[in-house]
Amino acid sequence: MTKETVAAFRARRLANAFRLATAPAPCTDCPETASPDDIPIHGLAVPWGATGDGRAIAKDSLVWNLDEPIPLIWDRRDGDHTGAVVGRVDSLRSDADGVHMEGRLLATADPEASADVARVAELIEQHAIGWSVMLDDEEVEVTHREPLVTEAADGTITARFRRDDDMSTVVAGRIRHLALVDTAAFGSAFPRLGQAPVNASAVTVAAYPAAHFEPFTNDDPKNGVPLQVTEDGRVFGQIAGSGCYRDGQVQACKKYTPDPDRTMRHFHTSTVQLSNGSSIRVGVITAGGLHAPLTVGLDGQRQHRENSTTAWAVVRAWDDAFGRLCVAGSVIPGLDPGFVNQAAACPVSIERWPVQGVPGVTLVGALSVPRPAWPV
Repeated sequence: MTKETVAAFRARRLANAFRLATAPAPCTDCPETASPDDIPIHGLAVPWGATGDGRAIAKDSLVWNLDEPIPLIWDRRDGDHTGAVVGRVDSLRSDADGVHMEGRLLATADPEASADVARVAELIEQHAIGWSVMLDDEEVEVTHREPLVTEAADGTITARFRRDDDMSTVVAGRIRHLALVDTAAFGSAFPRLGQAPVNASAVTVAAYPAAHFEPFTNDDPKNGVPLQVTEDGRVFGQIAGSGCYRDGQVQACKKYTPDPDRTMRHFHTSTVQLSNGSSIRVGVITAGGLHAPLTVGLDGQRQHRENSTTAWAVVRAWDDAFGRLCVAGSVIPGLDPGFVNQAAACPVSIERWPVQGVPGVTLVGALSVPRPAWPV
């Protein structure tokens, strides 16, 4: 490498570092191609740090050019980087965690492409796919660690290798496209549907106390634990289980049966950060509304359940050893105390609906009401 090349490289890296630090705005001269049927998408796309297969991306090492298209790729067959374009990146920003994206899945009149976009949206909603990034103009540092070698008494030699014995760290690179893949390089990077929070980089989100989400036990098979809300905001109790209930359509005694989906993934559709540094999937308890009417279609039910203005608690749900539905979590901070006290004074009623891929009905919602379906 000549001195001129070194100087040019340093100048380019300095310019890139300045560009990254100033968070470039999206392209303003490009033609606007947004459609009202496009599906907004956002999320942490490229975290800083190591993957599980001997690769890493150094902090503040990536740049991009939003004057050029940065597509979203999805491969229905192989789940890698060789598929079709299903969307585009509108903006990128970096912070201490990595590079965050905002973009959209693109509406199209092409039947095959439209089916791909719809399937991608389903997979994102089901938390079943994650991000991978395609880079060029890369600079990589490779480190090597010798394997652990041991010799047994009989002379047998054993060499133990780890995936990170040879670590490849990207110290410079340019983002060319983002791929939605079935096996993501970073487990903490996944897409979300909808618009990103406004001024997300300036918002400080308080972590929830990890202890609030620890499962509790109740060894009494006859008596449940009604929903409890403590002074420090902990929420826990059993919200369905023993006893008869009426679902609004029949008069006969019906019993709660354990959920056919043990993970209750159609209830645990949100993510929160905990005080111990981890993040978990949670569901919400709402108040101030009614159950989704049985007479409305699926769109009406979804609109009802996605009204976040009535959410007052985030919880984890599970069925205990006696087949009772339990929750543990925390009050959402910053709410009006009167609203929280009103919601906390009410027991909880649940919604279970048929969902494709799950036998029977599964938990999709929980709301505070004066008279619940199940007595606890």
